[in-house]
Amino acid sequence: RDNNMKLSRRTLIGAAGISVIGIGTPGVVSAQSWRGNFGMMPRFKNARSVKPPNPRAEIAMNLITDAVGIERTIKLYSAHITKTRIAGFATTLNGTRYIVYDRAKVPWPETITPWTSVFLMAHEVGHHVAVHNFRKDIQKIRLELEADRFAGFALSRLGATEAQATYYYRGNGPETITHPSSLASTASARAGWKLGERMKRREQS
Repeated sequence: RDNNMKLSRRTLIGAAGISVIGIGTPGVVSAQSWRGNFGMMPRFKNARSVKPPNPRAEIAMNLITDAVGIERTIKLYSAHITKTRIAGFATTLNGTRYIVYDRAKVPWPETITPWTSVFLMAHEVGHHVAVHNFRKDIQKIRLELEADRFAGFALSRLGATEAQATYYYRGNGPETITHPSSLASTASARAGWKLGERMKRREQS
């Protein structure tokens, strides 16, 4: 079944998958050179060839932040991420929040976009919402699970089905020092999605 969705500010239909790639917060901004309208590109650790994002990635970011009721203050960029198997990261410098995604690993087709791409973006937004870049008191695995839960919740608010909201972590990837297993991440995303569905039912009653 084709699980793709149309990406627009009015409609979100269907869902789709791509290959599973890790997500997390490995990047640190080493120099800030924001000049508006992408006039100058900032520099990030573990990222090369930093460029403006795909316009559909910008739409996805706006949809995600609208869905969870936060102001869009996060700067978005695409790049070639040099750290193995990392498709995106969230980082902060001097009060400015950034998300960087790997444009070779996170597709944004012209007419449809995979829910997995949206999930990755929502996961990174979750890191910012929960201020994970400043949390040193808990294990990184717990931070990742919290971001997964947030992403599942955001996808529910955007109209994703349970299968669509949990597709990113299909497979049986093992736990690492910094990231939970695929099964644990899927369970956390599912919990967030179910919370979103419960809230929608309350709103409709």
